[in-house]
Amino acid sequence: MKKAFLLHIAFILVSSTCRFTRGQLTPPHFDQNTAFFEYAEGNYTDNPALAFTLNASVSNPNLNVTIRADVASSNIVYVNNTHTRNIGNRVAGHVYLMTNLDREMKATWDLVFFAQSSNPSLSQAILRVTLSLIDVNDESPVFSRPAYQITIQENYTVGTRVANSEIVAKDPDMGIGGHVTYAIKATGQAEELYKGYFNICTEFAGAYLVLKKELDYETLTFLQYEVVATDGTHNSTAELLVKVQDVQDKPPVFLRLPYIKSVSENVNGAIFTVKAVDGDLGIPREVKYGLINDSCASYLSINETTGEIGVIKELDRDSGEIHQVGGVCSIKVEAYETGTKKSNETQSITDLTLTIVDVNDNPPTFSNQTYEGFVVENTTGISITFSENIQVEDIDQNGYNTIKLSVLHSNMTEQQRVVASPVEIIGKGIVLLRVNQAFDFEEEKSVQLVVNATDKQNSSLFSTSNITIRIKDANDNDPVFENNTYEFDVSENSCNGTPVGKINASDADSDDFGNISYSINGADNGFGIDTKSGQIYVASNESCRCIDIQCEESLLDRERISKYYLTMEAQDGGGRRTPVSVVIRLMDENDNSPEFRDESYEFSIKEKSNEFSSGKNYTILTAIDGDKLGTNNSRVSYCFSDEGKHCANDEYFKIDKNGTITITKQLDFENLTKLSDSDYREHNLKVMAYDHGIQSMNSTVGVTIIVQDVNDHNPTFSGNFEGRVKENSPSGTYILSVSAEDGDGTAPNNEVSYFIFLGGSDQFKMDGNSGNLSVQVGAKLDRESVSSYNLTIIAIDKGNPQLTGTTNVTLIIDDVNDTPPELLNLPAREELVENAESKIIFRCNSSDKDIDSLLSYSIQIKEAYDYLGQKFNASKDYFTINNATGEISARNYIDAEKELSFVLSIVVTDTKTHINYSDKAKVSAELIVNVTDMNDNPPVFTAKSLSAGILRNSPYNTAVLDMKEFVTDQDVTEKHRRHKFYMLNITNHGLKDIPSVITTGCKKAFCVTENGTVLSNFLFTGKGSMEVGISVNDTAGSSETTLDIYIIDESQQLSMHFRRPKNDVNKVQEYVLRNLSAKIGYKCVFDGINPYQDEEGNIIEFESLLTFHVIDEKERIVLDAIFVQGVLDQYGDDLKDFRNHYGVAAIGALQITDVKDTGSKIKETYILVAVIVLLTLILAIVIYFYITSISKSKRKLKAATISSTEKKNGQILGDAVIPGSNMFSKNKNPLIDKEEEIQRTIGNQDNVSLAGSEESLDFNEVEYDKGNYYLNQDPVEEKEAVLEMYGEDGGVPIGNEDDMALLKQALQQHDKLASENGNGGSKGGGLDVIEGKVNEGYEIVEATDV
Repeated sequence: MKKAFLLHIAFILVSSTCRFTRGQLTPPHFDQNTAFFEYAEGNYTDNPALAFTLNASVSNPNLNVTIRADVASSNIVYVNNTHTRNIGNRVAGHVYLMTNLDREMKATWDLVFFAQSSNPSLSQAILRVTLSLIDVNDESPVFSRPAYQITIQENYTVGTRVANSEIVAKDPDMGIGGHVTYAIKATGQAEELYKGYFNICTEFAGAYLVLKKELDYETLTFLQYEVVATDGTHNSTAELLVKVQDVQDKPPVFLRLPYIKSVSENVNGAIFTVKAVDGDLGIPREVKYGLINDSCASYLSINETTGEIGVIKELDRDSGEIHQVGGVCSIKVEAYETGTKKSNETQSITDLTLTIVDVNDNPPTFSNQTYEGFVVENTTGISITFSENIQVEDIDQNGYNTIKLSVLHSNMTEQQRVVASPVEIIGKGIVLLRVNQAFDFEEEKSVQLVVNATDKQNSSLFSTSNITIRIKDANDNDPVFENNTYEFDVSENSCNGTPVGKINASDADSDDFGNISYSINGADNGFGIDTKSGQIYVASNESCRCIDIQCEESLLDRERISKYYLTMEAQDGGGRRTPVSVVIRLMDENDNSPEFRDESYEFSIKEKSNEFSSGKNYTILTAIDGDKLGTNNSRVSYCFSDEGKHCANDEYFKIDKNGTITITKQLDFENLTKLSDSDYREHNLKVMAYDHGIQSMNSTVGVTIIVQDVNDHNPTFSGNFEGRVKENSPSGTYILSVSAEDGDGTAPNNEVSYFIFLGGSDQFKMDGNSGNLSVQVGAKLDRESVSSYNLTIIAIDKGNPQLTGTTNVTLIIDDVNDTPPELLNLPAREELVENAESKIIFRCNSSDKDIDSLLSYSIQIKEAYDYLGQKFNASKDYFTINNATGEISARNYIDAEKELSFVLSIVVTDTKTHINYSDKAKVSAELIVNVTDMNDNPPVFTAKSLSAGILRNSPYNTAVLDMKEFVTDQDVTEKHRRHKFYMLNITNHGLKDIPSVITTGCKKAFCVTENGTVLSNFLFTGKGSMEVGISVNDTAGSSETTLDIYIIDESQQLSMHFRRPKNDVNKVQEYVLRNLSAKIGYKCVFDGINPYQDEEGNIIEFESLLTFHVIDEKERIVLDAIFVQGVLDQYGDDLKDFRNHYGVAAIGALQITDVKDTGSKIKETYILVAVIVLLTLILAIVIYFYITSISKSKRKLKAATISSTEKKNGQILGDAVIPGSNMFSKNKNPLIDKEEEIQRTIGNQDNVSLAGSEESLDFNEVEYDKGNYYLNQDPVEEKEAVLEMYGEDGGVPIGNEDDMALLKQALQQHDKLASENGNGGSKGGGLDVIEGKVNEGYEIVEATDV
């Protein structure tokens, strides 16, 4: 009893003196453990933006707290601290973004912030913030290619998707800003023709084309479009060229239809040529020709290769088949593709309408060559009777068949005695002959006449039929002359005796009265007559003086006297005289030459004109011949004459026999001989007039044709021109000269000016007079934009109307190396697999529009980030680049566990850049290389052996330890840190209640899941340990460790009170226990972390309670908490720095209570004095009872605790106890059945906690998985610990030697604290090790064996 009393006194003293202020040791803390914020991406370099606000505080009002960012985060944000002191000491850290944040480059940022108090000895609070960037629509869609080209057959099905027409544009933005839609529009010079053929449809991965309208290669061989990709704000375009592929579906096509041709009926040889081409222009076949048997086809042939149609049989319009069709033939011509069977797709047929024009080539014809008829003499006005009708016909057509009829003497001379009726017949008809003058039988018994049928349009076409008219006699008795008058012709200048003519008189009478003699009445007139024959003759010699010359003094000169009128008589034998008038006409002799009216003639005409200046297309020359009019001697004809007075032809003119000069060929002024000092040129003719006498007479006259120049020649260039000029040439730079010749002979028709019509008047200028071409003012010649120009130059003359000529000038723009190179595939991102052999990871694709460019590449590491995302100085040569090809290679020592990413600066330099453009010699771009982690590091246990504890009676599947917490893997990606755990073996150390066969779970006392959780598979009731061999592996390798699992109870657990949040404690618990283990010489094993509660059960914010147990590894036992507490007391001073460093308030096996505030200390003092007085009285009573009961067995003073259920560890202890009392069930009271209780206590000493059992009211409320403590999963009730200090006889029981040791320990602790605190004040330097918690003052909170 003395021992218990002393222990109680020590407890009271320690509780009253050990108090200090814990607020001075509390480090700062953030209001939140972790944080996640979102903010829009953007460039905040020059305009910082408030992204979020962090709050931190410190408990001590005398301290300040500041929030700052770590080094890496400081490159991204800065913190503006605002302090408040109204509630504690708080700070608001306004975090501003101050750099360019691009979500497409990096979507989230891990930021680290520290809260630091003004007390440097206090630890910093750490807060990790995840900043997620909200996407902003700031990127344009990017096409996978700058231009697309699609080939499609012309017969592709309308309304279907076009094969291989996929078009892809990607937008790195998220959400609606990254959704790309597409549109298509026609472009190019013929864009109107391209419209309506395609629709573009959007799908998940891009877009594709749908044919909307039927294609035709023969109409369009290609189509040009521009594809527009838009995300609603930004647009991008790409060119699309659709090539149409021809398909054999078109027959040959005849050209220059319709085919209509007119030919004369007498034409021969080729008359027409047809031409056809294959309708399939893309893949044409050879076309051949043929005729299809049809109208008039037999008359023609066709060349199957050339299509030339020729006449093979005479085309007679007036007879046969051609006559039947009216002279119009419709001939079918076929064109067909060779090498194929004729069909609608390979053969075409067209008509050739051939009109055969009639030619007047047939004379009229009579039905008979001779006719014979009769008529009575002395009758007139009647038709002569013929035995057969006289029928005449002309088979020509269309106006060529009018027949003119006449009756002639048999010598084809005119006569009037008989006339034809009608005088004209068209085509065919009957001719009647009518007597116009009566016949005299006495004069003629028959008459021979000729009926003449002449083509009215062509007098050379005629035919005749001989007519014999028999005269029937009539009685008359007067002889008469054959003619009433006689007219005779005799050539002028005739010689004596030249016959003139003969008169003949007949007399019906016979005998002598029928004989007739002739005479001339009148003076001598140069003529005579034979009396017998009636022959008249010339009777003068003066006419014979001119022979073969022009006679001017002849007696018979027609030009003086053209007619002689004579009277002659016929006298029969009976003396009857009959006078008759005789007219002798002097027939003209060709003895006069034609004479022109003027000595020379002059006419004017414009070149290339068909009219003279008079406005007529002809002019007439006239010459007069003095010979008899109407005769050949005076009939004058005309022709052009050569120097020998022979008729000749002229190239440009013709003259007909009437002297009419017409133009046959247009004169070309420039082909005529140029006259000096004259703008005119002449064409000289010599016209000869000649008569038609037997010996033709002629004369000539000169005709001058004055030709006027007309502007009929276009200016002509000798050919196309080509020149070169350097790009960037200044204005006025001469390039070349062009010149054109104008074939006109005079000015201004041949004066030429020049100007640029097409192709670059904005870049070049032309001197209109000289033809010099130079660089235009303000021109910008850039070969990389336009490498050449095709100019159309026009030359225009000054004539009226003005004529032009054109030429093409090709200007080559010579390159000057002035254009910077381009990196076509940069900037870019590339993934690099770590540890890869040195290899090419990227090929720079560059171009330079300059011709003579020579590109060289270089590389530099601009930024490098380690596996934590922190920048580091990359001193190694991680990457190399081939300076010629741009191939980037990576070294094989790049390790994802060390290097996260690199930002490479790629520079491409054109080494041949012109010195004037050296600033454009190089360009650079970034290549971001992200290092891809490989599973090249096996998992490794952090220790070859581990320890863990599990409370007795813990239910099945109680989690003992998460092995993942003790495994490291250097791989940086989560998927490569996924491991599998396996149990290798299990060994029992001292656990006696484990059956040989376990049927549940993994069939072992403990199980290891694949994810590393060690679970109990048995309800442990005894103490001991088990050693479990565990393996962890992945594809890179494996690691092994042993786990010692100790079965413990609450008496073996200790606690550690921290002035910091649970999360912070969890981060440092491994280091805390490791350092504590090193100090005390025993291994401290982690059990759990819970929020800290004060004595009233209130959770204290930012404070935590860590529970652990301590192992003697040599003995493989778990040490009791009381023993460990004694060990800790020995190192009290040594643990001071340890406590301050980690923010540990107390360590021990006792419950920690918070110190009351200073305002209540006086009250506590009064209460303490009263308690001491009361305890003194009680102590006296206890001593009395102790002395009286010394002979009795020792009893344990602490009230036994039992479960609120009747079953615990398989024992029935009676009804449940009443919480807060020491009343047991009536069946089992430990004070009544003390012997049985002693035996039970001794037997179950290891199974029942002596400190903090389930039946005691634990002020710490240390939770050991209360919800799963019993097998039936019922929650555990907290029971009040009852300190029973009295035995049955009222005495105070005295414990064994262990109890005495506990008392001594308590007194030593009291003395130590008293000496350190002095005067009852607390200096805060003492360390109370009570149930794992540091306290300023401590009380007895748990019953112990005394």
